Amino acid sequence: MALLTALILAYCLISALNARATYDWSTGSLIYRDCLRWLPHSYDAPSTWRAFWNYLALAAFFWSLRDWLLGRTATEARNFQLTSSDLCPPSSVLRPSPSTLLPPSSLAREVASPTSPGRPSSFVIRHSSFSLPSRLRWLLWLLSLNGALLAVEGIAQRLSGTNKLLWFMPTRLNREALSQFGPYAYRSNGAQYLNLIWPVALGFWWHLRHEARRRRTATARRSAWLHHLLLPCILVTAAAPIISTSRAGAIVAIVLVLLAGGLLMFAMRRRHPLTRFFTVLFLCAVFAVGAYVGGDQLLERMGEFEVNFAGREASYDMARDMARDYLLFGIGPGAFAPMFQFYRSSLDDYWPAQLHNDWLETRITFGWFGCALIALAFLANQARAFLPGGLAIRWPLAAFIWLALAGCLLHARWDFPFQIYSILGLFVILCAVLSSFSVRPTAAP
Repeated sequence: MALLTALILAYCLISALNARATYDWSTGSLIYRDCLRWLPHSYDAPSTWRAFWNYLALAAFFWSLRDWLLGRTATEARNFQLTSSDLCPPSSVLRPSPSTLLPPSSLAREVASPTSPGRPSSFVIRHSSFSLPSRLRWLLWLLSLNGALLAVEGIAQRLSGTNKLLWFMPTRLNREALSQFGPYAYRSNGAQYLNLIWPVALGFWWHLRHEARRRRTATARRSAWLHHLLLPCILVTAAAPIISTSRAGAIVAIVLVLLAGGLLMFAMRRRHPLTRFFTVLFLCAVFAVGAYVGGDQLLERMGEFEVNFAGREASYDMARDMARDYLLFGIGPGAFAPMFQFYRSSLDDYWPAQLHNDWLETRITFGWFGCALIALAFLANQARAFLPGGLAIRWPLAAFIWLALAGCLLHARWDFPFQIYSILGLFVILCAVLSSFSVRPTAAP
């Protein structure tokens, strides 16, 4: 993954340094210069430089977050030292133990294993407990509560009828209240952000619930109910994309709710039927809340689907011509907006800053070569969860994170989530979390 990260950044850097042109916004023309055509090159150097610095920041954020998640808090480090000193006999205290390399989630599973007389004890791992480390808990709680607060703010703003973001910020584009949601001037971006959060929060709730059932101490039982505070957060966050009246956001949310229900039913297949019934009832409540608050407006917008989609298809046709003309290296990361105007048949044609199709826009800006690097990096990130050495977790939590990422990738076919830095940053956070995991399929729910 580190090599692929470096290659993607190098690809963007070479495109900026080896730029073929710079777009002049005052004249609407390209200022050409010499470049090495067999290397990646951009047709708007300033845009590609901005993209490079943004991607560099995201790469640094990804690796620093992953390193932070794999580390231990002071309490975990102290508990680990106490556990090691209690379990190791005097003859082996000074010997290096493989357990010192274990991630923090393995602390609760280290036990002394008797060996033959005269030999030091060794450590084995039991898979009966998969407790999340403190740092990962903090991060998932933060994401869940942040998503709930954003959803509540977006719903309240929509019900108030204001056309100002957060009730005080006017917008240059999308000035109608129905076009906005929360702090986003474009309602679909708000739906995309929330659809990335609530499946993760649902998987987090399931994991905490499973941990609570295994606790035996009185103190643990008294605090076991705290994870149920996530349920109202999940309810409002999952209903908000429907309330936003984003058509693609609502469709993705409905698909994710159905798939999440299937995952929960499978994960709870050995639980009491009443537990599964209340789980289904909770998921139905998501649809009920969304339909009650925003159902009428959403249905009205669904009736305009064919008209609006026809306009986007016209833009897609022009964009496909761009993809064919710049097949290998593309036009340069971030250079879509200035270059699209040259493919319009008339000045009256729509000139979008984003294509509303991130799959096609990425192919246009990065070319097939750059897209291959991005795809390999993403697949390597997902495959890391199946390798040993990370935080040991049960499969449902990873499955819900994969579900959230898949929903965002699906939405990217009809919109531009990856052109919005906050959404791309959240996507990177979830990828960093996944890259710190080691999914244990042997741990049955």
